[in-house]
Amino acid sequence: MRPVEKQVEIMRSWRNDGLLGFDFGGWGHVFFAYGILMRLFTLIPSLYSNRNALRMARIGPQISEITNNQNKAKNDRTLSTAEKRVIKDGYNRMKYALMKKHGCAQWKSFLAMITAPITMSAFLSIRRLAMYETDLEMAPFLWVKDLTMPDPTYLLPAVCAGMFLLNFEMNQRMQRGARSSSSMYIKWAVRAGSVVGIYFFAMQPAAMFAYWIGLSTAGLLQPILLRSQPFRDFFGFPDPPQAAKAEIISEIKGPSLYERLFASKEEKARLAKERAAQREELSKQKYEKIEDCDIVFDEDGKKPK
Repeated sequence: MRPVEKQVEIMRSWRNDGLLGFDFGGWGHVFFAYGILMRLFTLIPSLYSNRNALRMARIGPQISEITNNQNKAKNDRTLSTAEKRVIKDGYNRMKYALMKKHGCAQWKSFLAMITAPITMSAFLSIRRLAMYETDLEMAPFLWVKDLTMPDPTYLLPAVCAGMFLLNFEMNQRMQRGARSSSSMYIKWAVRAGSVVGIYFFAMQPAAMFAYWIGLSTAGLLQPILLRSQPFRDFFGFPDPPQAAKAEIISEIKGPSLYERLFASKEEKARLAKERAAQREELSKQKYEKIEDCDIVFDEDGKKPK
């Protein structure tokens, strides 16, 4: 059975038989709950990819140093082809040992993309139900009375766009360490696209927005978890970029209520200067050098996979 047809059968089963004895009561609640389930299903690979990306960023300077040394050896005309091959193999082993030491790999950052086809096929499944399931015409969700028709008030598309932006902004705040021009253009393009998307998606059946709202609601769980320092420590998440850490999970407390209301300008300036000095001290990162890492050769001479 194809993914779209399989998901149609699952949602029909939820509507007619419930789930583990729980009756959803209507198609709108079924779509909303299915959106929550799909986002929870993708949460683990998404968090795993996020952790891997942070670990890769931590060893980024060392990886760059190794790559530069590889390029120097490659362009060195005094070395023979065999010597270049040996040097390249040694640096590749060093990269592998470094990533193994920090528990990361380049391919792990793309794990979250594996679940994208399943999540997107759910939209097609719901659209098919809206076309062929007759009882959706009398199925309410929030203020909408017919899930097969677009929301005439445009509020459902606006709510979905707002929740998408909320998810996007909360996740972006965890990445405030990097402010390249390209990332800023992408950020503003996403913001503008979400607003323009209200117009383009406004004619879709309201059933799709019930699923989308459930998807976005459960999506808020990821940035909330990533803001919890005990959660990060327990699952081995490295610290986020320093600008984000100072903003979100800072070890330095912000201005107190007394300081905001009653402190003089001189005292406020002094306390702000002290906090800035503390943040600057915390922002100093110490990176290992590639000389600190050993090139590990297997006894049988096999290359690492």
